[in-house]
Amino acid sequence: MTISVIHCFDHNYVLPAAVACHTLLEHAVTPDAVYDLHVLGSGITEEDRALLQKVVSRFPQARLSFRTPPANPIPSDVLPMCSLLCSALLWFRK
Repeated sequence: MTISVIHCFDHNYVLPAAVACHTLLEHAVTPDAVYDLHVLGSGITEEDRALLQKVVSRFPQARLSFRTPPANPIPSDVLPMCSLLCSALLWFRK
């Protein structure tokens, strides 16, 4: 079984995200599951990626991947119709 988890954050939340990943994997209730951890964020440096990879690599049942949202994911003709809850990260989920 594969369990996918998506974390959305920027450089300012790398440390809390690392703690969240560690806690999730340390207390995994399904020992035979593979955990696919996906990071969706911008401004995440190579050092940030290395820190997260170091945390996740301690757990053989986990895989880590990184995605960067496009600079302008919402077309300009759609933007006026979006409510306050419509963010770039929600739009990127397509």
